[in-house]
Amino acid sequence: MGVELAESLWDCEEDALLFAVEHAPDGPEVRCRLAELQESPVESEELRTAAARRLAGGNH
Repeated sequence: MGVELAESLWDCEEDALLFAVEHAPDGPEVRCRLAELQESPVESEELRTAAARRLAGGNH
């Protein structure tokens, strides 16, 4: 399931994307994508906050 979660970090559905942000296995590619999502002006505040929280060490 880890691969599917990591792939969901590029999903267009916000619910799937948010779930992936919170649950994808940690790794360099995932952290890079989380950083992109955290800074993305097109993503919701909720999603950007979740990405920032995950990068800070929460939700692993």
